[in-house]
Amino acid sequence: MNAVDHLRRVPLFADLTAEEMVDVLRIATVVQFAPEQPICTQGKPADGLFILEEGEGAVRVRDPNGRAREVSRVRAGEVLGELGLVDGQARSADVIALTAVRAYRIDRVEFDRMRAAMHPAAYKMLRRIALTVSARLRALNAAISDQLAPPLEPQSMARATTERASRVAPEPRASRVTVDRSSRVNTATVAAAPAPARETEERSLLRSVLARFSGGGK
Repeated sequence: MNAVDHLRRVPLFADLTAEEMVDVLRIATVVQFAPEQPICTQGKPADGLFILEEGEGAVRVRDPNGRAREVSRVRAGEVLGELGLVDGQARSADVIALTAVRAYRIDRVEFDRMRAAMHPAAYKMLRRIALTVSARLRALNAAISDQLAPPLEPQSMARATTERASRVAPEPRASRVTVDRSSRVNTATVAAAPAPARETEERSLLRSVLARFSGGGK
């Protein structure tokens, strides 16, 4: 399988034609990393993305004290740092090669030139990035909503159990679901708290992606 066919199987490039993929490869460079060599460094400006062709890497996040914690792995066919094409902000994690790694690197400056030239490939890639950020934001919002509805206290649970046991005819199941949902919505409304910084960051990134997708980003 040649490089064009191989990369078109990566979701980021799924919408590109073979000719558009050839144009993307013209601005890509092949890079290689030895085991334990850093691919990306947390805190450094994101100046492009990587598409792993061979090998495996570990994604590690360092806390303010410098302690690193592995949060995921990346393998052949996966993309690293796609948001680096959008905002050029600092990397949010270290990525360390666990094995010998061979990858394609797309430089942000070269990508911006392609976008400025109104090349369809650039806008198709930005659309895919926007969809990725949107999906992450929706998942984050769902997780926050779940956390805003605290579990019942033991006393409340015991009282609810006693009331149900004292009923001669239990309520229809549909009614109980309706009441539970109503209670959960009210609880979430009363207990609403400021969204964490991660949600704010995701929203900001999504706005940046959409601005570039519409041609407004520089």
